[in-house]
Amino acid sequence: SQHFNEEIARQHERDARGWSATTTLARQGEGATLSVSLADRSGGPLAGLAASARLRHPATSARDHDLRLSESRPGRYEARFETIEAGSWTLELQAKRGEEVVFVSRSRVSLRER
Repeated sequence: SQHFNEEIARQHERDARGWSATTTLARQGEGATLSVSLADRSGGPLAGLAASARLRHPATSARDHDLRLSESRPGRYEARFETIEAGSWTLELQAKRGEEVVFVSRSRVSLRER
């Protein structure tokens, strides 16, 4: 379909930018903090973006978490979970500048027991 082809073209454009994400999911009591550092091709921080994430549970979507990340310093975005179970999760990250999606990634993150 036309929509699918447009999305593929946008993904190729995003990939060509050479931007990257470094993620950390760190246990804090019953909860955890997700930290994401976004960088451009030369390693400079990507500041001023609206970042959101979905943490997908491997067994059931009922345990998925949707988050808005706050920029704690230029290029670093964070969100806190009050409660989250240990295990391996799929992290889907999206960052926008205005209404334009400028970065997407999908990765695996693990969280240890308390």
